[in-house]
Amino acid sequence: MFRPTDPQVCLVAGIALGALALVLVYLQFRKGWQQTVGLPLGYICVFIIAHIGSMIYLLPWYDPSESAYLKQAKVSLESVSLGTWLAGWSAFSFSLGTMLIANSPQTYARRTGSAQGSSGGTQESKVVNNASSESLQDHLAEAATTYLIPNKLIVVGLLFLVLGPILGRIPSFSPIASSAKFFVVSGFCLGYFLAVHYKSATFQLYYYTAILVLPVATVILFGFLAAGANMLAICMAFYVNRPASLKGHSSIGNWLMRAPIYFVFGWLGLSAFVTYMNGRESIRRVVWEDSTLLQKANIAWEEMSKFEFFDIYNSEHLQFLDGRLNQSELIGKAIQFHEADFIEFEMGKTLVYATVAWIPRILWPDKPVSGGSEFVSLHTGRKFSTTTTIASGQVFELYVNFGMLGPIVGLFLLGYILRYIDIRASQQLLSLRVGSFVKWHIVGLAFIQPSAQIFFIVTSVAGAVILVSVTSSWLARRTML
Repeated sequence: MFRPTDPQVCLVAGIALGALALVLVYLQFRKGWQQTVGLPLGYICVFIIAHIGSMIYLLPWYDPSESAYLKQAKVSLESVSLGTWLAGWSAFSFSLGTMLIANSPQTYARRTGSAQGSSGGTQESKVVNNASSESLQDHLAEAATTYLIPNKLIVVGLLFLVLGPILGRIPSFSPIASSAKFFVVSGFCLGYFLAVHYKSATFQLYYYTAILVLPVATVILFGFLAAGANMLAICMAFYVNRPASLKGHSSIGNWLMRAPIYFVFGWLGLSAFVTYMNGRESIRRVVWEDSTLLQKANIAWEEMSKFEFFDIYNSEHLQFLDGRLNQSELIGKAIQFHEADFIEFEMGKTLVYATVAWIPRILWPDKPVSGGSEFVSLHTGRKFSTTTTIASGQVFELYVNFGMLGPIVGLFLLGYILRYIDIRASQQLLSLRVGSFVKWHIVGLAFIQPSAQIFFIVTSVAGAVILVSVTSSWLARRTML
């Protein structure tokens, strides 16, 4: 595969490929919820967040050696550009994988003869245009009952998130507890869809503003911003698929009109990130101790209220991005390490571990685990603190297994699989089969973890399936309890 020799050209090429992947995924689905529930777009958004730090190397005034941490880690333009180049190709390959399958649930249904998809097509105008023959009273009664399901999802998700640290100590319960965040995301997405369907401006505003609490919640509960930020990004990927008009479809023109809004939203997100990084140690000192929820909320409010807008000329802000949101650097280090013949490729070893990841540890206490800081150190030569947890991601893992073609082929297949799940979820949503939508949607959300290794994605999918199965009968009830 051709690779530019100039690091700057290599960096620009990788960033351009990543941007092209985002545009391809977004513009594939211009007809909104008739085509997608936002799973591929959610993946690309979270993927970009994990690699956005590489973009600062385009700035001529940025010098990573000004940071003692980055200097000690030997971060360089060469390693970042290599990682960005491969990450860009991987993202582009993912977008091609999503294009391989039919572009709409209705087209897919016709090709496969799916009865579910066909019925979904007959209901499409009802959902998108709200052209229902029911009386207003019956419509509102149906809405009151249906809103229970997204609210139940959010309650279950938040409950498991709060109890997660306790449940995580029980063998085999950790993947189930960690999948709770998918319930929260699915609840918000479903609730917003129903609010649009029933033309409830109040509920639309509620579901739009409530998701802003997600990053705050994960900071208060766990001391981490990333999990909540990713949940927020996935929700937004669903929300923006709403048709521009209930009587028409969104277009490229509509997208261009929205672009400044997305830019401002992204800038505010980066501002929240640098504010969090400034107060992170103080927050974690309280959150990780045996503090009350009120004490945790107080310290989070105290630090986050010192809000600082992101400044592209502020070297400290740029170093935060480089040190925490730049997985490309680790990928580049791995490429340099392997090309220097310091270590051989894994040749699928970690994928073999992933095939048994679904087996509960309560049945197999000595089940092998793949990943972690030691795994990253082994393939980069970089040493990490024993207390540091490093998320290497799928591009890194597939590269150290199979070389350059590993992540290209792997993310192409992932794009195809996620798009298939996306279509099935969209079929159920268009047909107002809420329970079936939740099952497909939550399983799809478990795949949207670009920073996780495949072993942990398998455990997340297994945990999500178990939690959905256990709660499905309760979710279907027309009462809260």
